[in-house]
Amino acid sequence: MIPQFEQAVSYFKAVILDDLGVYCWVAGGAVRDYFSIGRTTSDIDVFFPDHLAFDIAVLVMKAKAGNPTFDDGRVMNFNFKGHTIQLISSHYFEDPAKTIEAFDFTVACAAVDHEKVYHHPTFFMDLASKKLVINKLPYPLSTLQRVQKYVKKGYTICNGGLLELSRAIQVVNLQDPSQNVFEFYPNGTPKFVRFD
Repeated sequence: MIPQFEQAVSYFKAVILDDLGVYCWVAGGAVRDYFSIGRTTSDIDVFFPDHLAFDIAVLVMKAKAGNPTFDDGRVMNFNFKGHTIQLISSHYFEDPAKTIEAFDFTVACAAVDHEKVYHHPTFFMDLASKKLVINKLPYPLSTLQRVQKYVKKGYTICNGGLLELSRAIQVVNLQDPSQNVFEFYPNGTPKFVRFD
């Protein structure tokens, strides 16, 4: 294994994976942060293969960190070792590779389990160039909101990406709550429902 990958596995095992006692993995923004700045600055999203693994992890976290700081039925937050750990129950995946296929931007398409780093083929190239490349658009309104967040961090999106996003937004059914749910982060900031 590449030394940087070994270090990433060790990092996430020490931060959360070894504590949970079940097969799970970290994916998305925390992995992006690790490979871009060497540490996590965002919430650490932990994914599971099924509901049983999630339930066991919740019991472990309650024993180690106390009650969750947030629970909306799709994600449960815990403060643990100086991080916000988000246990994700809204989506279960067969494995980490399936998880990264679901993220909107390639710079979020990475995961780490107890043994390996999984990533989109252009993850490192797009991360190094701070370029937003669309991978998938399950929630285009949320993705539009996330573009703003990324731009503030110095990322850019090309006109082709903006056009693809615009076309996806055009077909959103505003009456369908699965495509257009307006919610709030635990701190009160408004958000559209999303997967990230």
